[in-house]
Amino acid sequence: IVVCNLDYRSIGNGGDYPNTFYDMANGTDLIRTIAKEHGFNSNRVIVVGHSAGGQLGGYITGRFRLIPNQPGYSTNSLRPIAFVSQAGVNNMWDGADQANETGSGAIISFLGGTYEMYPERYQLSSLMASSNLSIKAKYPSQYLPLEVPIQAITGSVDITVPISQTITFAKQAKSAGDNCAQVIVEGEDHFVHLNISSKSWN
Repeated sequence: IVVCNLDYRSIGNGGDYPNTFYDMANGTDLIRTIAKEHGFNSNRVIVVGHSAGGQLGGYITGRFRLIPNQPGYSTNSLRPIAFVSQAGVNNMWDGADQANETGSGAIISFLGGTYEMYPERYQLSSLMASSNLSIKAKYPSQYLPLEVPIQAITGSVDITVPISQTITFAKQAKSAGDNCAQVIVEGEDHFVHLNISSKSWN
């Protein structure tokens, strides 16, 4: 097993919309070059992402659905064969609305404003559609189905990224035809995914 850890510019370090997406797209495509240099198969990539990394991992997995002029668009993007979202921020629409609940305005800062201001940015950044039906009707998910096996996992006591993010993502992915397993790990929180001895890694 070969592990590639993609880093990217974050807020305050040149990373926001759209730069972070370019970083992830370029880093993912570089895996092909690294594979040739080190002799592994770049056609069997599985994407695993935690929290904001889950959102970006979904973007990488669904990049084949981007259209010209969207950040990271390519006619020859690397296609992962599976995706694991660990407490991922899969819905930026709802995440912005949940800012009052979580005390975080990171999504609005990252995308440069609210979804009323930049709905196309939220659509590009979200694996799934908003739970607000009027927004959902106008801006459906651009990515689903991802056309690969998905595992959407979260802890039952995660208060950083509400578990509704995982539950509704799994529901929308299944409705779109994806093979998506939803896993809620009893008693584990948002940051336990960083501990490979936790139940979330079983």
